[in-house]
Amino acid sequence: MNISAYLYKPAMLCLLLASITIITYLPLHNNGFIEIYDDYEYVVENEYVNSGISFSNIRWAFFSFHSANWHPLTWISHMLDCQLYGLQPGGHHLSNLIIHTLNVLLLFMFLSTATGATVRSCLVALLFAIHPVHVEPVAWIAERKELLSTFFGLASCIAYTGYIKSSRKFPYVASILFFMFALMSKAMLVTLPFLLLLFDLWPLKRVAIDGLKHSGPGTRTISPAKCIVEKIPYFVFSAFSSIITLVSQGQSRAIAPAEHLPILTRCAHAVTSYARYLYTLAWPLKLAVFYPHEGMPSPAMLVSSIVLLTIITTISILSFKKHPWIFTGWFWYLGTLVPVIGIIQVGGQAFADRYAYVPAIGIYIIFFWTIYLLYHKNKYFQRLLLPLGAAICLILAIQTRRQLSFWKNSITLFEHAVEVTENNYFAHYNLGLSHSFNQEYQKAAQYYTLSIQIKPTLDAINNLGVAHLNMGNYSRAVKVFEKLLALDSTYIEGYYNIGNAYYYRGMHDSAKVFFRKTLTRSPTYYKALNNLGVIYLGEKKYPAAIACFNKSLKLNPSDYRTYLKRAAAFALSGDMRASLDDYKKVSKKYPHDPRLHFEIGKLYEKLGKNDSAAAHYEAARTTAPENQSFSKTQ
Repeated sequence: MNISAYLYKPAMLCLLLASITIITYLPLHNNGFIEIYDDYEYVVENEYVNSGISFSNIRWAFFSFHSANWHPLTWISHMLDCQLYGLQPGGHHLSNLIIHTLNVLLLFMFLSTATGATVRSCLVALLFAIHPVHVEPVAWIAERKELLSTFFGLASCIAYTGYIKSSRKFPYVASILFFMFALMSKAMLVTLPFLLLLFDLWPLKRVAIDGLKHSGPGTRTISPAKCIVEKIPYFVFSAFSSIITLVSQGQSRAIAPAEHLPILTRCAHAVTSYARYLYTLAWPLKLAVFYPHEGMPSPAMLVSSIVLLTIITTISILSFKKHPWIFTGWFWYLGTLVPVIGIIQVGGQAFADRYAYVPAIGIYIIFFWTIYLLYHKNKYFQRLLLPLGAAICLILAIQTRRQLSFWKNSITLFEHAVEVTENNYFAHYNLGLSHSFNQEYQKAAQYYTLSIQIKPTLDAINNLGVAHLNMGNYSRAVKVFEKLLALDSTYIEGYYNIGNAYYYRGMHDSAKVFFRKTLTRSPTYYKALNNLGVIYLGEKKYPAAIACFNKSLKLNPSDYRTYLKRAAAFALSGDMRASLDDYKKVSKKYPHDPRLHFEIGKLYEKLGKNDSAAAHYEAARTTAPENQSFSKTQ
C-alpha cells in the first residue's frame, strides 16, 4: 500500500488540518470573557442574548442596530451558545474554535476543488489555521461575527465553484443564499462579488482573455460581460448590506467625522496600512488588541509603502498570463481589505489583526503557489523545503499559543498591548476599566491618568472622576468633572456624576440641581431619574419618587433595580398591592432570590393573605436555609 498516496487523500488531509487547528487552539478553552471589551456588551449583559433562543429575541436580532452593527445571524449564534452553555465562557470559546476549524476545512475544500492542487490548497489552509495574526477573531468571543461571516463566505465560494463545474442553477442559488448569510453575520464580505470575478480569471479560468489558458476542469469559456451579469444579484445584496451598515454605524456615531480625520490623512493611512498588514503577516511578533491611530503617516513610511504596493501590483499585472495566481491572490488581498482599510474610519484603531482574517488568504495563495514553482526549478530548494517548512509551522503554532495566553482576561490583554505598542492611550484606558471592574479603583485611577497624559479623551477624564467617587474622594472627583465640563459642556455624564458626588456627601439639594441639569440636557437619561427618585424617597416625598421611577421604567423597562425602588416607594406610601406587583415582576426574573420571597411574604401578611405569606416565607427559608434573616421566626 502506498502510504503517501493515502495521506494525500482529501479526507485524511481534512482530518490532519482539523487536528492541528484544535491542538493549537486548545488552551483557548481556559480563557474567560473579556470583561470590558465587547464580550459583556454582546453576551454577558445583553438580556436578549443571554436569555437564549426565543421568538422575541430573534425578532430583536433582525431589527436591532445594537453595538453599531446589523448582524442578526451573529446574535442568534450567541443566543444559541447561551442556550447550550449559559454564561460559561469555555463553551463560547469552543464554538469559536469549531467555526474557525470549519473555516480551515472549507478553505481547503474550495481551493482544492477550484484549482485541483490538493497539497498547495492544504498548505494554504494550514497557514490560515495556525498563523498568529488570526488569533484575535478566534480568541475574542465578540468577534464571532468575523468567523461566521467567513464561514458563509467560503460556503458561497464552494457553491459558486459547483455552479461553474456543473452549470446547474441550484449551486448558483445556494451561493447567493450563503452570501446573504455572510452579510447577515458581518458586512466584511461586501466585496465578495469582485472576488468571484477574480475567480473567473483564476483559478476557474472561464473568461476569454488572449494568452490565458482556459483549462479549468469542467468549465466553459464565457464573455466578461456574462460574468458580470451573473454577479448582479451579489452586487444588489452587497449594496443593501453596505447601506444598512453605514446607517447603523452612523446612528451610533461610530464613524469618525471628516474634521477629526481629513480624507487626505485617511487615504495616506490606508496605503501604509496595506503595507503594515503585509509586515504583520511576515513578522507576527508584536501583535496587540489595539493599535492607536497616529494620524498622517511620516513621509518615509508613506513613500516606501507606495513603492512596495506599486511594485507588487505591477508584478501581478505583468505576470498575469504566465502566473495568474499572483494577480488573483494580490487583488484578493487588496479588495477584501477595502471595507476596513480606513477610508471610512470606524473606531479609533489604526488597523486590527482581525481584519486580516480573510485578506491574508490571498497572500498565502501567492506564497505557496510561488513556492511550488521554485520547488520544481531548484533541487537545493527541494532539500531545504520540508525541514524549513516544518520549523516555520512549529514556530507559528507556538507563537499562536503564546498569543492566546494574552486573551485570558482584560488585564492580561491590555497589559500586553501596552508592552508591545507605544503611546497606547486606549490600552491604558481599558486597563483602568478592567481594574474598575475588579473594584481596584486606585490602580484604575493610575491607568486613567496615564491614558489622559497620552491623549486626554473625555471618557478617560470622566472615568478618572468616577474612580475618585468610588474611593470616596468626592471633592477631587468634583474637580475632575468640572474640568471635563470645561472641555465639553455637552458631556452629560459630567453633570450626572457631579450630582452623584454631592449625593454621596449628603448634599442632596445640590445633587438634585445637577440631576435636573442632566435631565434638562438629556430627558431620556434614566439614571438621573432613578437618583432623583431615591432622594425624594429619603425625603418622604413618595408621589414625586414614584413619578421619577415611572418615567425611568418607561425609558428602561428591564431595569429590575428600579422596580425594587418603586416597590419600596409604593409600600411606604401605603399602596401594598402596587408594591406587591413590582416585587412579583422582579421575582419572575429572579425566582430563587430569598430576599424577594421574604418581602413578598411581608406584603401578603399586611394584606391579610396569611397562606400566601407563609408560602413565601417558606420559599425564603428553603432557598437560603443558612440565612435566618429570611425566616419569619426571627
